[in-house]
Amino acid sequence: METVKNAAETLPNPPAVRDRNDAVSDDGRNGRGSGAVAVMPRTAISGLVPQTLDDVYRLATAIAKSGLAPQAMKTPEQITVAILTGLELGLKPMFALNKIAVVNGRPTLWGDGIPALLWSRGFDIREWFDGEDIAMCEVTRPNGVKVVRSFTVDDAKAAGLWGKQGPWKQYPKRMLAMRSRAFAARDGAADVLGGLYVAEEVIEGGSLSAEGNSEPFKRKSSAAAKRDGTDAKFNELRGQIANCSDPSELLMLRENNRDADGNPWEGMPMRWNEMLEDDFRLRASDIGLDLEGVE
Repeated sequence: METVKNAAETLPNPPAVRDRNDAVSDDGRNGRGSGAVAVMPRTAISGLVPQTLDDVYRLATAIAKSGLAPQAMKTPEQITVAILTGLELGLKPMFALNKIAVVNGRPTLWGDGIPALLWSRGFDIREWFDGEDIAMCEVTRPNGVKVVRSFTVDDAKAAGLWGKQGPWKQYPKRMLAMRSRAFAARDGAADVLGGLYVAEEVIEGGSLSAEGNSEPFKRKSSAAAKRDGTDAKFNELRGQIANCSDPSELLMLRENNRDADGNPWEGMPMRWNEMLEDDFRLRASDIGLDLEGVE
């Protein structure tokens, strides 16, 4: 009777055991042999944080080319400013890009980004309405010190905001809350905000100079606009209007580009201004935005 061979004698040699970090060649040696397969170590995915200014600009350029940047932030330079400002505040690039706006050439923080920023630093923030006309906000520092600020309908009227076309007419309570939040955050967390303005304040208050004062606007000719590069801004605005699909974004785009006197499309020659306004109204009709009462 035939003897059964030992299993170890009949089975082929087991395959080489490959370390997760090694590339193993066909003959079992580490290296770049034929058929080598490199297995990358398993790592946790976290937000990308650039380490140099060159890294920031390359990232900003990639974001600009991708078309994923906010509509009002189209150039690598604008995106770079937003990312750098965010890094100073401890925000990762993609979060900063959605919460920081470059308004009239200066970085600002959108009001809805304030709670996230303060919570990340150990602050607490509480908001409520006292009746119908008073928005309240309380910021509590990590050491327990509380700062409470309010913004009222009377305050909004005194500032010429109440009933103003745009967000103040569409979402008055929301805008009251944003203002009280901005005051409380600036007074109670000045060390965190680093002197940043809140975007809604800058937009609503008109163009700000480097000193923070409103500046009068003088309309220029088409020839002057072409010489100083305003035509690029004009084309950019037309593209932004055409790509707007959200009514509130379209309204904010127009509000963001008013001059110090409240006229839309700051810095544009008369004919270009009319073209932008026509584009705005046609787009509003396309996306179902009711412009009745909107100036």
